[in-house]
Amino acid sequence: MVSDPKGGVALKLNPSPSSVPDALEVDAAYLRRKIAERRRKEVKAFLIDQSILRGIGNAYVDEILWQARTAPKSVVGKIPDHVVDNLLTSIRSVLIDAIENIKQEKPETFSEEVRGFLRVHNPKRSVSPTGHRIMTEQVASRITYFTEEQVLYV
Repeated sequence: MVSDPKGGVALKLNPSPSSVPDALEVDAAYLRRKIAERRRKEVKAFLIDQSILRGIGNAYVDEILWQARTAPKSVVGKIPDHVVDNLLTSIRSVLIDAIENIKQEKPETFSEEVRGFLRVHNPKRSVSPTGHRIMTEQVASRITYFTEEQVLYV
């Protein structure tokens, strides 16, 4: 059974293979190449763009950016190489952690409603695990959760 209250899922039976990698399969060379192609794009919009990278939604982008200490409005072409490496590490870490948390909490289902474990994209939290105030703002047409500890690259 598929539940999609927001209408964002399109299912295809026997889909053609995609040339866009899954977020857990992406490597640094691919990520850097895509950044070079879209140098002026904000990092939040870049990471949720399913034509660049498949499988990262709004909440998880916020978690990835917080873990990598990168502000959501950072321009991807201005992000230093070592921070791009941090983003790649954070993508894997956050998504693997999410999969494990969802399996533990709801092993029989896969639901976007299992989000209590999220560190910043969580309306029940006002402070990050590092003690910084969590703020919200519209970025890339999405409600975005972030803290002042995230560096803005412009």
